[in-house]
Amino acid sequence: MQDVRATPYKPLSDEFIALETYVAWRGLGLPVETPAVRN
Repeated sequence: MQDVRATPYKPLSDEFIALETYVAWRGLGLPVETPAVRN
């Protein structure tokens, strides 16, 4: 949230919680993709 040219929401504000809830809801059921580990 620091690299955005906008006024950030205060932690635990209604707007911040709503945004986190929306993003989490959008990701339900999606596979988790992680970088490959090389030996």
